[in-house]
Parts: sequence; structure tokens; C-alpha cells
Amino acid sequence: MDGSSRVDNDWVLQVDVTGVVEESLDVSVRDSVLRVQGRRRVGLKGYRMKPIVGERLYGRFLRLLRLPAGLDARALKFKVENAWLEVRVPRRMARGGIW
Repeated sequence: MDGSSRVDNDWVLQVDVTGVVEESLDVSVRDSVLRVQGRRRVGLKGYRMKPIVGERLYGRFLRLLRLPAGLDARALKFKVENAWLEVRVPRRMARGGIW
């Protein structure tokens, strides 16, 4: 995982998903633990390649991250754009509608 931050009232996580097969990408939350998993393919589509030198890991991956307290995991949203996965989880609204 590349980093998390607070943007407005959301907790935001960004993950580099370059080369990840989008259909294999799964983002879910269970018991306040964020789970991001997928599969990164080797090489270019349509070519059978055996890498000689590389800086990127390939194959299946799984990342688990405990969410900070006070977030509404049921309202989790994510999107993939320009090879970046962005996960947003809003802060839970306090009683009376006050943040």
C-alpha cells in the first residue's frame, strides 16, 4: 500500500495497481479490517515473457489494514483511475449530525 491520508472528512488510501487485472481486484471490509487483493500479470498482453530483470512483483497479492476508529466502513467507496486504486471511507457522523 502506498499511503493513507485524511481528505476533508474521509480517510483515503491509495494503492498502485499498475498491471493488475481489474477483474481480479477485490476491496472489502470485515471487522474493521480493509482487505485489498488482486493479481498483477507479467509482461504485455498477448506475449509470453520470462522477465530477466524487473522492479515489480507479479502474481497474487493481499493487503490487510485495520481501519482507524470512527469510520463508517459501510459507506466505503473505491475507484481505479490511471493505475491507482483509491479507497475512501467517510468518518462516522456523531449523534445530532455533527462531525
